[in-house]
Amino acid sequence: MNSFSNDKKKNQLGMSFGKANNILKKNLLFLLVQKLELDVCYRCEKKIETVEDFSVEHKINWLNSENPIELFFDLNNIAFSHFNCNSNARNKNSPHLNGSGEEHYMSKLKTKEILEIREKIEKGMCQAEIAREYNTTRSTINDIKFFRTRKYEN
Repeated sequence: MNSFSNDKKKNQLGMSFGKANNILKKNLLFLLVQKLELDVCYRCEKKIETVEDFSVEHKINWLNSENPIELFFDLNNIAFSHFNCNSNARNKNSPHLNGSGEEHYMSKLKTKEILEIREKIEKGMCQAEIAREYNTTRSTINDIKFFRTRKYEN
């Protein structure tokens, strides 16, 4: 009988009940974050405009820590960020912004390299090839393509 109930929910919702429930919880959390004016990205300090861009992240990586359970559930270790900022930081394993905003997940690239990458993108070079050449991620190349960059080393 439980299987029948789950099948009915899936048919009614067009997706598994678990997935639908997670979408609902994310939408609810984002609404509350907006109402409390906490919708500023932990990493780039810009406003998070849509629920699709919204992510919850751990400030300090819990996975390889001495006490992963404690760090995972520590609410002081939670921050809100743009999905791309969170993904890029995870991919680059780089520092978070400090209080002055000096560090950024793309700060390992020099300004000259950013300009070179933009030229290669404009010439139609494959983003995966560019990422390999500069030892970075495709999402970083995509950020450069759409001018989602901040401060870089000179």
